[in-house]
This record gives sequence, structure tokens and C-alpha cells, in this order.
Amino acid sequence: MNVFNRLLAIVFWLLVLAICIGVVGIASGLLTAHTVDRVHSYAPLHQALADFHTRRPQWAQVAKVAIGAAIGVIASLLLLLELTPARRERSFQLLEDQNGEVTIGYDTVRKVAEQAALDVAMVDSARCAVARRKESLQVRCRATIDRFANAEVVGGQIEEAIQRQVEQTVGRPVERVVVRVEPQKAGAPVRVR
Repeated sequence: MNVFNRLLAIVFWLLVLAICIGVVGIASGLLTAHTVDRVHSYAPLHQALADFHTRRPQWAQVAKVAIGAAIGVIASLLLLLELTPARRERSFQLLEDQNGEVTIGYDTVRKVAEQAALDVAMVDSARCAVARRKESLQVRCRATIDRFANAEVVGGQIEEAIQRQVEQTVGRPVERVVVRVEPQKAGAPVRVR
């Protein structure tokens, strides 16, 4: 999310939070219409606030306070979530020396593995996950293959392609590649190369 969108979200949640505080204050009687009139005198607003503060029926006032408080809590949680910094991508350190360090993100390695699987003939889709094991990597991949393809042969080709491409990209050994193949369902759209 870019900076402009984050600022809009922050302003929006602050506005929702302010409205909820006002709703709880007016419905509970802590903030009266006359107090609001001192700040901003506007007859339709005064009438709306007076109508909103009505004490009958009693359950309606409790419901207004409860709903306003619940929405306020949700707005404050979402505001807090928006104000926290974005999570940093996990990365794998490839090299570190006196000049600096070289890292690659796990998400990038995952994309490399998925592309290597998709480059194998008869593969329609692939989803991979990468994990680190000491100084090597483990790759798990779930691939959808053509329903008329030999699953054993295509699975072996996927395994070799992923291992070769990830080792070439990262420069580290891939300890294990686990491939799970699923034939494509009948009637599913076919991937055109």
C-alpha cells in the first residue's frame, strides 16, 4: 500500500473513531446537545442530536452505546494496524564480507521455483514454499498437471527443474524438493503457452 493510501486510511479510521466517541458520549448523556451548540450552532444538528439522545426506550440507549463502543474498538484496532510498520520480508543471507552482505528474499526464491515448475511441459499451475535448513534450502511444490500426463515423469521433471534453477539462482544446495502433483480437473481452463 502506498503512502497516499495509508494516509487516507489513517484519516478515515480517525474520523470513524471520532464519530464513535461522539455517539457514545451523546447516547450515554456525557455530551449534551447544548455543549455541542457552544462549539457549532446549527439548528438541524441540534435537533438531530436531541433526537439521538432520547432516553426512551432504555434498551435503545444501551444498544447505541454498545454499538458505538464496538465500532470504536474496531476502528482503533484498524488504526493501530495501519500505524504499525509493514512486516519486513524474510531473507536468506547468501554472502557477508567486509564490504557488506548479499541477501535474497524467500518470496523471490519461491517465485523462481514456481517459474521453474511452470517451464516444465504439461504443467498448468504451481505453488511452492521455501524453507531453510542450516545452509541449504527445502522446497515444497504443489503442481497441477495435464490430466493425460504421466504424473511420475512430470513430477520428476519438476523436481529436477526446481532443484537446478534454485541452486543456480541462490548458489547454495537444495537439500530436498518435495513435489505433489495433481491432475487437472476435467473442464478446467487449459494454460496456453
